[in-house]
Order: sequence, then structure tokens, then C-alpha cells
Amino acid sequence: MVLYPYPKTNAAMRLVTMLGLAAVAHGVRETDSLGLDEADPSGSKPEGPHDTIKSDKKPAEGDDTPSDCSWKRIALKNWNVEFQPLGERLVSAVRLQNTHSDNEDAWSDLVQVSDSDIQLSLGASVSFFEDEDCPLKAEDLRFSSSPKCEETGQYLSENEETETEEGHPIFHFRTSNPIVVLQREPADNDTGMVGDWSYPEGDFVIRKMDNGSLELEQKRWGSPVGLYGVLQDEDAHGYQKAKMEVMPRECGKFKEKNCPTSQAFCKVNEGKCEVSPDMNHGFVKVKLISPTFMKKEFSLDDNQYTLHEAHRGFTPMDAEASGFVCVSTNESWTPLRGMTLKQVSGIGPHLQIARKSAKKHGQKIFEKKSFGHEWLQERHRCHDAVSGGKDKAFLPPWKNTVQATVEWKKALTCPENYPLCFDDGDCVSVDCKNGCEWSRSPTPFSDPSAGFNYIAGGDTFGTECDNSNEAMKEKSSSFRSAPFAGFALLLLLR
Repeated sequence: MVLYPYPKTNAAMRLVTMLGLAAVAHGVRETDSLGLDEADPSGSKPEGPHDTIKSDKKPAEGDDTPSDCSWKRIALKNWNVEFQPLGERLVSAVRLQNTHSDNEDAWSDLVQVSDSDIQLSLGASVSFFEDEDCPLKAEDLRFSSSPKCEETGQYLSENEETETEEGHPIFHFRTSNPIVVLQREPADNDTGMVGDWSYPEGDFVIRKMDNGSLELEQKRWGSPVGLYGVLQDEDAHGYQKAKMEVMPRECGKFKEKNCPTSQAFCKVNEGKCEVSPDMNHGFVKVKLISPTFMKKEFSLDDNQYTLHEAHRGFTPMDAEASGFVCVSTNESWTPLRGMTLKQVSGIGPHLQIARKSAKKHGQKIFEKKSFGHEWLQERHRCHDAVSGGKDKAFLPPWKNTVQATVEWKKALTCPENYPLCFDDGDCVSVDCKNGCEWSRSPTPFSDPSAGFNYIAGGDTFGTECDNSNEAMKEKSSSFRSAPFAGFALLLLLR
């Protein structure tokens, strides 16, 4: 029993009631303005529908299957969306420079190579688990560049792996607007061999020395030591040859404790890191075919040579692309999930941003990226990191980037009839903010006056809600100020 230090006038008691109604309910997520009943003095939270079921108090049964297919289509639990990784495909594109599509690979067109650049498109695999009652066709889906679902994207031809283990069809899409991620280094007939080159086994650079000769530098990924050779004049077949060796400066840049002895290029001698003597590093021959293409051959004994095709290298670009899977619902389009890929070049003014982002899994790249408050970021991934570090490991220029992705989830807001997002992820009616004898509604739009007081999740299919209904927050905010006005009136009544 609560004692109040003023007379029990009817007006005063009504205001006291208003004060009690303004207390915050414990069981509602992020909804201070929605908690209108007096808090439980024990501090315990009211049991939500899921909690009640777990404690074996069965709720009243309701038909949990809305007849309208649109409600099945917007329920995230009924979908599986997988976005295609692009890292290995990009490496293969640089190394092999294959400009032809693979009919057996539905995703071969995600990375496209031309004489001037390499472009990326985003890809998504989509499957729907309620297709038996609500059949889905490719034209019911889009893969658009924004949640507005304006572009259709490109539906990719089906192959043999177009069904899940449960027999649901899988639809493959790619975005219709590719982005340039690598720009081929400019070259003409005067450039000759000078520049960066890539081939299936690695990367190398040819530079012109002060004396006019050409030096070839060959490095392996992740290795801190490079091989060097001076190209000789052309032979009768148009090839220029170089004997490869480790230069003293390559080992001399390391202190004794960091000397890379495991690769046998260097050794520690009298406290110094020096070149290992008597090591055979082989021979390289190169022949320029066009400004962007050359033949490269390697041999350990200058006798049997292995031939490789080499292509002029690339410069990374700052680039960004987004893709959102959308489904047709009631003659409109509803976005389900999305992904954004962003590449920050490690060359130029964005170097520091790239380095900081690499340390935080790329999250810093997306800290100011938004599609509105209803879209939440999740699953941050950082795929590449700029070169550098204590081991001075090598990365080719086209890898000198941070490439990161983030996925987007649309925040699930409770419908107006069941506006409160409970701690267990179900949406409940206003009357049950402090708990009820639960009765499940068959649809989000069923009238609570029929005896229902919650829906499973935020969509009747068990997808946990994220937010209470904003419209109810606005209605309750004005009511919540009543205790303060009531307190002023109470002073007048005394």
C-alpha cells in the first residue's frame, strides 16, 4: 500500500493513477515511451510468449499461416540469401586474364576483364522455403543497387545445382551495373616492357635504370625478399634474358632477429643479415608481344624453359557497389537483404583510411554508410589489407587495397495491432506489455479484439522483431508527459 501526503480528492487520485501508468514496463525492447504500467517492485520481467511456452504454459492456439502469400514473402525466416565471395575470382582474373564466360560456372561473369580494366558485379543466390504453397518465379525477384528495388538485375541461367537439399529452387542473380575496381596501367609502343606485369604464378616489374639498361624484379606474395636480374639484348628469337639473384640490399634491410632465413635467400653472419652464397635462382627470358602482353619463360639451368603468358598490371581504384534482393508483393517490391562492397585504394590520399579499416575488419569504411535508420549493418568482412608491417612482405600494386563488405538487414518493426517488441522477439498488444495469458494471432493485421494478443516474431513466422512501432511511440510520448503536469496540479490541490 502506498501513502500519499495529500487529501484523496477524486482529481488527485486520477493524477496518481496517471503517475503509476507512466512507469516503464520491463519486458519491452527499447520502448521507454511505451511502458505505461507500474513496474513490478520485485524487478522481475514479465513472461513473453516464448518464455511462457518454455515454461509449459501453453498459449491459446491460433492459425499461424496467413492465407496471403505476401506475408510469407516478406518474412525473412522463409528465405536464404547468400552473397557470392569475389576475392578468388578477382585474383584469377588478374592472373589468367580470361575474357570468355564459362558455361558451367553460373558466376563466371561476376568479374569481367577488358584491355583497359577489370569490372566487378555483385552476385546473390536466393531460395524461398514456402514455394510449395506460394510458388516463386525468377520474375518475382530483383537484385537492385538500392532498397528502392528500381533495377531488375540480371537473372543467371540455371545449372544443375539449382535446388536445395529440401528441393527448393535456387535463383542466381547479379547486379546489372558493374564497377571498375582495377584500371590497367597505361602503355603504348614507347613504353615497351617498363611497368608492372602479372602471370599465373606471380607478379614482376621491369624498370629502366639510369644507365639505360632494363632491370627485372621478381617477388613472391608474402615474401620480403625479391630476385633481380638485368635483361640482356634481344637474341635471335626476340627474347631478352636475365640471370636472377638476390641483391645485398634485400637482406641488408633486416636486423639479425628478423632475418628471413627460412626461405634460404638470406643468412645471419656475424650479427648481420646477408645474402646466402652459392644459391641458384635461375634464369628468366621475356619477349614483348604487344604493349599489354608478353611471353615469360623460366629455367633453373638455362636449358629447359617453362613458358608463361604475362599481362600488364593494374592500378586499384576506389569503388563501391550495393545489391539488394527484392521480392514482388502486392504489385510492389519489398527489399529483403542487401550487401555493399567497397574498395579503398592503398595508393594516394586514402592510404591511412585503408590501414585503419584493415585493423577493424573494414568496419570503419562503413561507419557513415546508411540506407536509412530501418537498415541495420551486420557481418562486416575485410578481404584484403594494404602492404606493410614489420616483415616488409610484398604485395603487388593491384593488391594494395582494402576491400570490405557489409550485409544489410532491414529492421523488423512491429505492426500497429501488436506494436510492442518484447524481449523474446515477439510483437504483443499494448494491453499485454506486462504479460498476459498468451493467444497467438494468425496474421499481423488480425484485430486484437478477437482475443489475440501477440504474433510469432514480427511477421507471424518467428523472425525476431527489432523495434516497437514508431506510431505508438508518438502517441504515448504525449501521454507520458501527463505525470509532470499532474504533479503541478497536485501542488495546487494541497
